[in-house]
Amino acid sequence: MHFQPTYLYIKCHKVTGKLYFGKTVKTDPLKYNGSGIHWVRHIKKHGREYVETLWYCLFIDQEECTKFALMFSEQEDIVNSDLWLNLIPENGKPEGIIGSHHSLETKQKISISRKGQKLSSETKQKISANIKKWNNKNPEALKATKLKAAKSRIGFRHTEEAKKKMSLSTIGQFCSDETKRKMKVSHTGKFHSIETKLKLSLINTGHSVTDQTKRKQSEIAKNLPKFVCKYCSIQTTKANLTRWHDENCKHHNIGPEYWTPVLGLCNFFSSDGCISPAGRFCAP
Repeated sequence: MHFQPTYLYIKCHKVTGKLYFGKTVKTDPLKYNGSGIHWVRHIKKHGREYVETLWYCLFIDQEECTKFALMFSEQEDIVNSDLWLNLIPENGKPEGIIGSHHSLETKQKISISRKGQKLSSETKQKISANIKKWNNKNPEALKATKLKAAKSRIGFRHTEEAKKKMSLSTIGQFCSDETKRKMKVSHTGKFHSIETKLKLSLINTGHSVTDQTKRKQSEIAKNLPKFVCKYCSIQTTKANLTRWHDENCKHHNIGPEYWTPVLGLCNFFSSDGCISPAGRFCAP
């Protein structure tokens, strides 16, 4: 990559006293506030108007710029020092440090700096719109990314601790009606391919549920809220009600004058005393 004349600079926040060492190829380093992740969040929180430039120098030679930047980063220990807000050493190169990796301490600092931060609804919408725009323009790249992600998960297994955390995080969560509607629309018309069905079959072949799992499923089912079918008065879960009862109930097309609910069951009576409208047996 062609080297452009580069400024190295030191910025300071006059209120908090925090420092940042960086580089820029812009023509006026005094107007440039810096672009480090931690530094940008810091000045956004405490005020960009309080940023001042303590020092800057123009370098026209790549080797000299890199040598000075790395030397200064190491000398001031800008990554580990509480005074500096740099997350990685500055090297003066436009492409950064190729092949470098964050140390565990640096990763911990990045993690701590991001804890508790929540994106606004507006920011989330912008990110979503940009991702969708990019995906629409690059369908092949999106497909390749999904394939790569799928391959990276082959053989991966969550630890028992991770499974427990995921389980606890979803307790008491229910999808809203709007979310359910979106899921229904997104899956309408979609079917598993023959290959996928075969894979699912092979995965479940020989699989048996343990007695402990059966007991857990039984306890969960017992504690689920019950709903009453308006046609046969049977009490059941929401899933069974939607699938087998209400508008799908086998007694749906029989008028109310022919049935009366007794103890949750349906006894059918016609006007002439027959147990069913077809009337095979009659009341005495």
